Amino acid sequence: MRILLVEDEQKTGDYLKQGLSEAGYITDWVTDGLTGKHQALSEEYDLIILDVMLPGLNGWNIINDIRSSGKTMPILFLTARDQIEDRVKGLELGADDYLVKPFAFAELLARIKTLLRRGQQREDNNIINDDETSNTSVKINGVEQNPEDSTDNNNNGNNTNSDDGETTKIDNVINFISQLKCI
Repeated sequence: MRILLVEDEQKTGDYLKQGLSEAGYITDWVTDGLTGKHQALSEEYDLIILDVMLPGLNGWNIINDIRSSGKTMPILFLTARDQIEDRVKGLELGADDYLVKPFAFAELLARIKTLLRRGQQREDNNIINDDETSNTSVKINGVEQNPEDSTDNNNNGNNTNSDDGETTKIDNVINFISQLKCI
């Protein structure tokens, strides 16, 4: 898993990069907002850990630009900004989590694992929902069957038709499932 860390404090960045590497994550660390934005928009990351107060461009602007570009990877704010208004602002701008410094590394790792799990589920759902041309066929007794092409075995092999003469997808799926029950 690849993580982008956008953190300007040297000591914190060293600590996080080492800890994340030891936990098995590939971590790219940048120390200013402009480079962070560039990396986030031009590279593929599984997660971004983002500070708010950064030189060049603040974390609020970075997350706004990332979300405006359509990128959906999980983003965790890790910042000293601890006011409720800051937390709410970060989440409303599109952050998936917000952790205040100082923090326990074990808690950060737990949050990262949770976000990566949710991010993977979101990605899996997008693949399923976005791919309307996917092959939905399965093999039944060695013969490939597709619910899109299914016929009604109780209707002399003819497709079930809707009012406009087109076979409806729901009828095909119902026929397909009924064929599975017979096997």
